[in-house]
Amino acid sequence: MSFEAGLQAIENGEVFAAITDGYLILYEVGAPWYATAPLWIEQMVLRLEETPGNYNTVLRAIDALVDYHGCVGAVTGNAVGRRGLTRAYERDGYTVAAIQLLKEKN
Repeated sequence: MSFEAGLQAIENGEVFAAITDGYLILYEVGAPWYATAPLWIEQMVLRLEETPGNYNTVLRAIDALVDYHGCVGAVTGNAVGRRGLTRAYERDGYTVAAIQLLKEKN
C-alpha cells in the first residue's frame, strides 16, 4: 500500500489509527467469519521513530482500544514464524507471512 492510500484510508474512516510511544497502530473493529462478537483486529504496527519505544506501551494501548470499542478481545499478528507445523506447510509450498494471535478480554 502506498503512503497516500494508507493516509486516505485513515482519513476516510476505513481504518482506525492510534499513536503510542513512537508506534503507529492501524486497526479495524469487526466480527470476522470465525467470531460472533466484535473483535479489535490489528492490521499493522509501524515504528515511527529511529529508536524504538517500549512495546509494552503498545500492548497496553491495544487493551485500552479493546475496552474503548467494546470488543471481546483482540486479534493480532506477528511476521516472525514459529517452527511447529510451519515446516509441514512450507514443505507443501506455503511461505510464512504472519502468525495470528488472539487475546480474549478478561
